[in-house]
Amino acid sequence: MLDHLLYKQQKFWRLHGFTLLMVALAIYFIYHSFSGNRGYFAFLETREQLTAAEQELKAIQKQREALDATIERLASHQIDPDLLEDHLRQHGYIRDNEVILLDND
Repeated sequence: MLDHLLYKQQKFWRLHGFTLLMVALAIYFIYHSFSGNRGYFAFLETREQLTAAEQELKAIQKQREALDATIERLASHQIDPDLLEDHLRQHGYIRDNEVILLDND
């Protein structure tokens, strides 16, 4: 009786053992392809981070272009009067109710 049960168990594992192992491996790889460190969900999160970084880059590039334009206006031989006035007001050299007269010589 015991030999008969052992024989059936061995026969079961011989017939279905490889199939069960392959199914287990398939489940393992499918699970990790979605939820692993480099899985699909991690890819989606990385793509969202990339989109946010690209938007931040565009904003920084716009700020840089504005600063470059300001530097160009300051570095030219003829200083922009409006830029000079804004700069003087920001740094407290003139008050809001004061008027500046520039000589264009």
